[in-house]
Amino acid sequence: MATTNGLTVMEAIYQRKSTRAFVDKIPSRESIERILRAASRAPSGGNIQPWKVYVLSGEAREAVIRDTLDAFDEGRLEPMEYAMYPRKLTKEHRRRRRELGLDMYKLLGIHKEDTTGRRNWERENLKFFGAPIGLIITIDRIFDKNGWGHVGMFLQTLCLAAEAEGLATCLEEMWGMWPQLLSKLLKIPDSEQVWCGVALGYANETAQVNNLVSHRVELSDFAVFHDTLPTIKSSL
Repeated sequence: MATTNGLTVMEAIYQRKSTRAFVDKIPSRESIERILRAASRAPSGGNIQPWKVYVLSGEAREAVIRDTLDAFDEGRLEPMEYAMYPRKLTKEHRRRRRELGLDMYKLLGIHKEDTTGRRNWERENLKFFGAPIGLIITIDRIFDKNGWGHVGMFLQTLCLAAEAEGLATCLEEMWGMWPQLLSKLLKIPDSEQVWCGVALGYANETAQVNNLVSHRVELSDFAVFHDTLPTIKSSL
């Protein structure tokens, strides 16, 4: 199927962005299932498919939000099971992250000195930004970096499938900060590691924060084209 909801693949790619404000309208179960089935077609070496998804709605979503916000407000942080970012980002990587943060807080009208405003905005992460559907993504613990790449491709495919369904998403690493709590609430087995959450729903088109579109580096900054290989002098 080349198009769904009138979108080509390229259009879905360029339309997708991190949506941080949603309306109350609840996506249908059929739509969510179509998205997840499409996401399962993501590339996976050896057809391993190491991903697992926990879909939260209604009372289950409310309970997870309530208990996680309580932990956040009380400062009950858990040891993260993976490094969200390297301890020492390069100068360029720090610049990119800072630029995004400045642009977002400008749209929100939250100043740098407004610590209360910033903390309240952090709490919105743990409400799935108001999205009526929350997803918790896990990976089987036996997998190393390559397996995490498989789940990353699953997540990207999920986001594009959501666009085709007329829905918006936001990938949320912050949920990975409470693996024990989520495992207890959702009965996630010890064999699985919590990676992240996903907010899924209909975008609030009037929210200023949803005007945020992250800048991307130029093609020449990340792509190297080789028409011929450089001549290497033999050391013999």
